[in-house]
Amino acid sequence: MKKRMLIIVHLGLALISVFVLLSYSNHFVYDSSNSFFSSHLPAVLKCSKKIQLPDLYEFGKGFSCTGLAYDNLTDSFLVGDIGSLEPNHEYKSQIVRLSPDFQTVIETIPLYLTISNLEDIQGICIDTSDETIWFCSPNSNKVYHISMNGYYLDEIEMLSPTGITYSSYDDSFWILTYQKADNICHLTKDRTITEKYTFEYSGTLDQCYFNNDLKIIYITAGTNYSSDNNVYFFDTNTNKQGIAFTIDSYSVEGIWLDEKQMIIANDGYYHNAYDNRNIINIYNLPDS
Repeated sequence: MKKRMLIIVHLGLALISVFVLLSYSNHFVYDSSNSFFSSHLPAVLKCSKKIQLPDLYEFGKGFSCTGLAYDNLTDSFLVGDIGSLEPNHEYKSQIVRLSPDFQTVIETIPLYLTISNLEDIQGICIDTSDETIWFCSPNSNKVYHISMNGYYLDEIEMLSPTGITYSSYDDSFWILTYQKADNICHLTKDRTITEKYTFEYSGTLDQCYFNNDLKIIYITAGTNYSSDNNVYFFDTNTNKQGIAFTIDSYSVEGIWLDEKQMIIANDGYYHNAYDNRNIINIYNLPDS
């Protein structure tokens, strides 16, 4: 009788454990290889490598990065440059193409010379269907479309757009705005916003990256430039959202991920952050 009672108790405890795990499933991070939840809760990640951005203006200060995109065809990164090391509202914004180790400037695309009345640059992405570039200008209240060599193609008016990422899955864009409500917008190529969502976060929405396999948007939000930042997720399949990672980056202005690592751009000098350098931080992602 005692053995039977013990078995029943153990079975009951096992069922309770399963219920508890399932109740927390909304907060789990998706595995990088399939759509099932991985076995770890939102992870605290420590930077494994810091890379000083190349100098464009003054020795040892790099440039004020705003946006990050990887160009698979040329194995290089496109990084936005707001055009000033310090806030002065007279920006000569451009896009800088860097080698994959972020050490060499391959070319610069001077947007301020090719786009009239451009006020700034924030998020950027590459449309891999035609190899063109889209970028956000929150102060101009526009999303711009340009060729790879910087020629103006088109623009879309939008209130305070900040982050943009391309979905090759359905040939569309996901755009973040500075608005408190309806701050995630799904934009099609015919300029139609098909969906709007309100994303809950702490701080200021900044940058985003879309995982085409999982249909998940990874989102960054700035805080006070002296505390760890969160990397959030928004599942476009289920509309679930939450914290994916907490990272020791203090002035996040760009994000890119693959299955093994996450790359974060920081403009610490511009914001006089806890780490006041303009740098690239690389994080190793947890095993699934």
